[in-house]
Amino acid sequence: MTLLRYGLYAAIGLAVLATWLSSSAGYPIEAALLRGLIAFMAGSLVAYFAELVVMTAPPVARPSSRVSHDVDEDDDEYDYEANEPVSLPAIRAERDAAVDESRAA
Repeated sequence: MTLLRYGLYAAIGLAVLATWLSSSAGYPIEAALLRGLIAFMAGSLVAYFAELVVMTAPPVARPSSRVSHDVDEDDDEYDYEANEPVSLPAIRAERDAAVDESRAA
């Protein structure tokens, strides 16, 4: 919301500047105020769109400065043999055999 707030402050400043410059250039006060209003609308539109872009952007993944390793005290009970590499063709053959048996039954 700070981008929107600063954008609106800048749009107000732009409107005041446009009004002041238009009136000092000799335009009637109505035309000077209209120019300031148009400048404010354009500036506020830019501020709203800038805030929209910033708010809808996905968050940036920041790398963690501290690494947390959850080491259990019961690490000796872990079954390391269960995590051996497997052969995918063997697993597919077992799966196909199980499917064939279930279809035959």
